[in-house]
Amino acid sequence: MRFAASYELDPHEPYVALWIGTDGVYGWRIVDDIVANEMRYPAPEHTDLADALRDMAHGPELDCALVSGEVDLLGGVGFSTADIADVLGCTVLPFECAPLGGLVRPLDGSLLHEPSGAVAFGLALRGVLE
Repeated sequence: MRFAASYELDPHEPYVALWIGTDGVYGWRIVDDIVANEMRYPAPEHTDLADALRDMAHGPELDCALVSGEVDLLGGVGFSTADIADVLGCTVLPFECAPLGGLVRPLDGSLLHEPSGAVAFGLALRGVLE
């Protein structure tokens, strides 16, 4: 998600990257391409997801939040991407793999938001960088 943000967002604007999975929500606050804060929910220090996200909102005003993973699981904790935007005070954008490179063959739109696509892209990128 940090690689995508480097292409899609203003380079020096703080943002949050959120990964939603079956084991919880993971978040990273990125400032000047450095992880300034991170959170996980559920966790003993947070009473609910909104509380965990509020911890991520401390600091300079956020430009946006990139959300990826199994976003539909948010409904299970009574949350939505609009709620994330309200708590963080910024725009919420879905992570998409397609804008990160020219595709010879267009992908089905539903694949752009699949968690497996994000994981595959991340693993491929890690392999290239190593």
